[in-house]
Amino acid sequence: MIYEDMSLEEVINYINTELLKGRTMRAIEENDFGVNERVIAKRLSRKGTKKVDGQFVLQSGAKMPVKAEKQVIDTYETKVINNKIISLIENKDFVELSERVNLLERILKEVACVQSGAKVVTNNLGLKIYSADEKPVPKTIRLHQDIWDKIDRVKEQFPHINYQTLLNSLIDEITEKYLCDK
Repeated sequence: MIYEDMSLEEVINYINTELLKGRTMRAIEENDFGVNERVIAKRLSRKGTKKVDGQFVLQSGAKMPVKAEKQVIDTYETKVINNKIISLIENKDFVELSERVNLLERILKEVACVQSGAKVVTNNLGLKIYSADEKPVPKTIRLHQDIWDKIDRVKEQFPHINYQTLLNSLIDEITEKYLCDK
């Protein structure tokens, strides 16, 4: 395409159409017009155009090109794969997202329990959360590396809980198990 051979309106209409197709201004300038980046945009701005909402329009307002609307495809209800319609329930991405939302809801409830400052047993995740006003007793313990690795794996499941709270919960669970048996 040769910029000089086209009228201002033709250039604006062509560029706006290509922008609506999803192409970048740089690609249009370099590939279609054969000029460097920003050359056409600068020429258009010198001739009284500006870019509004991703489209070039004349500033004078005398004769503005018609702005084409982007086509919106509704993909909320069904998804088409290989000409086969899949409902949301069967959509694996939707199911995975739904599971993540449920996990986040449980985590947020647990965070609220920690912030409330009470000893609470969370039924959803099965951990006792110690966050009372009483100060913990400082103790130093030595753990084998494989035990610490297991604790790290549990911590990955509950990233919102600090190590102190996690270790208190795990030790409490184990000691109650052995104290109840005897």
